[in-house]
Amino acid sequence: MKHVPTAGRAPGPDHCPHDPQETAEAYLLGHLQPDEAHEFEDHYLTCARCAALVEESAGFVAAMRQAAHKLGRSGAEPHMRRGAAARPDGDRGT
Repeated sequence: MKHVPTAGRAPGPDHCPHDPQETAEAYLLGHLQPDEAHEFEDHYLTCARCAALVEESAGFVAAMRQAAHKLGRSGAEPHMRRGAAARPDGDRGT
């Protein structure tokens, strides 16, 4: 179901968030509170700049999720684990 902007509530395109890129990413990742997400959605539906950031960021987020999914499916493990990072001289401190 698509969100319909609430009359009189949506900020215009001249009222972008302080950091539009960060807000777009947080929106796409589900890190905004529901009221913040609706407010940003109302905004970016009327703001070409923020709509472009959402579209751009959506591609990046989708690519990262796909890469993470492939990594998980392959059974590959990250080269470094928390607390087991190698020092620059190659010694693991064990």
